[in-house]
Amino acid sequence: MKIIKRALLLLLALAFCFSAAACGEKKEPLPADEPDITEAPYDEPDVPDEPDEPVVPDEPDPDLPDISAFVGIWKYDSTPCYVVIDPARVWLAEDVYGKELGAGIVEVEDDSLALYMEDGRYVSSLKRIVGGLSDSDGDTLTAADEMLLLPTPNDPLTETTHFESDVFSAVTLKYPRQMTANKHPTVSNSVSFNAIMENGTDDYYSNILVHFAKINGFDPYMTQGAALAQPYMKIMMDSLAESMYGDRVLKCIGTDFEDCGNYYRIIGYLWMDSSVYNPGPSYPLRGTMEVRYYGPTGYALVAFALAPESRIQNYFEICNNIMATCNYVNNWTTAPKPVPAKPTGGSSHSDSGDYGTPYYWYDEDGDVWYWNGYENEFIGFGDDYYIDDDGNSYESNDWGWDYDDYDYYDDYDPWSDPGDGWDDWSDPGDYGDWY
Repeated sequence: MKIIKRALLLLLALAFCFSAAACGEKKEPLPADEPDITEAPYDEPDVPDEPDEPVVPDEPDPDLPDISAFVGIWKYDSTPCYVVIDPARVWLAEDVYGKELGAGIVEVEDDSLALYMEDGRYVSSLKRIVGGLSDSDGDTLTAADEMLLLPTPNDPLTETTHFESDVFSAVTLKYPRQMTANKHPTVSNSVSFNAIMENGTDDYYSNILVHFAKINGFDPYMTQGAALAQPYMKIMMDSLAESMYGDRVLKCIGTDFEDCGNYYRIIGYLWMDSSVYNPGPSYPLRGTMEVRYYGPTGYALVAFALAPESRIQNYFEICNNIMATCNYVNNWTTAPKPVPAKPTGGSSHSDSGDYGTPYYWYDEDGDVWYWNGYENEFIGFGDDYYIDDDGNSYESNDWGWDYDDYDYYDDYDPWSDPGDGWDDWSDPGDYGDWY
């Protein structure tokens, strides 16, 4: 206790002495002496840090067997999936849709590499064979440079193709590298797209076909605005579908029409019979058909996407992406075109004053008009219409369309309830589900 008290007294004395008033001596502010010459501060030069020792990879654990012969990406030859073996002694399995199927660790067992799930469950064993690997079921795997998957709408369009055609060879399309592009063997002016990894998947019965199809007799209906063009675009689409697939087109569940300024386009949503493939699947397929009219060229551009119900929207969107890159142009607009001035009377070969007596007649340019008994109505240009011996006017191709016989509608969602699209199949979406 005495020692503690002495210490406290000493501290108090020191504190008291440090007070200027208490010590009785006035202290000047520092410095008390003449200051030395002030020199610029001297900075010590930076000395570079010693370089880090290079990182030397850990030597393989001599107590663990070497697995380098198994490391890499392996593609099953008969199943659409990959197995990846990592040097860190882990594995991953993924299908060509990009879905993870399993993952875990590997262990060397004799001359094989055993695959276990992360929870310890045994999956399979892999053994080296000539040209690749073999699993415990005897299925073979081949080394792959990458995990190439099935195409999706999000894939970049990095590849370019063109039409093998004397007329359209300058027209190009871009497409994803997950697909091939070739001329269709039986369709002229065409490019056919297929998935590279389609074997063993729903995409085996999927395809995108783009081609220029010959048309005739539609031009007069495309010059007077979208209201008149729309029903005839539907007729054009139906006629092209009929010529391409015949009765394999089971049902059209709706259409979308658009005036694009430099062309008209219509998209039809279809149910297709599986016999479009030979041999085909046991269930009907879905199709989307886009038809573009670029003016009086004698051709329409057609894009047909075909796929099982489970994959049609994927291929429809890929088809849209491809078509958006088409560089085909024509000096034509959808704006209504002027028709010849209305004559004051009928043909010079008829009695134009005969009110109440209708007839067809040609003007001096060879265009066809109709005198309805009271006034003249323009029917069409002479290249597209003629007056027959029976006194009636017909299209030059004599197809005799009546678009009132065709129904089309736009108020629907083609993807909302696909099961109702084809009444004989209660739930088409169940077909073709690989997993």
